[in-house]
Amino acid sequence: MESIVVWKDRSNKAYIQLLQDDTVLTESEMNQFTKAEIHYAGAYYDSDTYATAFDFSTEAANGKLVVRLGLLPLPVGNDVAELILYDPSNTDGLMWLQFAVQVRADAAKIV
Repeated sequence: MESIVVWKDRSNKAYIQLLQDDTVLTESEMNQFTKAEIHYAGAYYDSDTYATAFDFSTEAANGKLVVRLGLLPLPVGNDVAELILYDPSNTDGLMWLQFAVQVRADAAKIV
């Protein structure tokens, strides 16, 4: 399982490679997404509410979603996050993948 370290209130980027049947999504397929959503620690955070945290276009040619999870009000701790993606054919969303998330409050507290 992929793992992402998140620094609260920071703009650090993480790149999530989007695959379907072990094939990297094309730019055309990336352009079909209408919304992304992260389910973490019992709460949902979506690209409609937190637009600056989700970027489908910058790395679309490489099939990557760029996320800045530090811009979301995630609680400090460790948990598994789920990425849910929406497109015109899947208006209820598709549970795309799960990944481990470690949310840290301050870089100075690294052990």
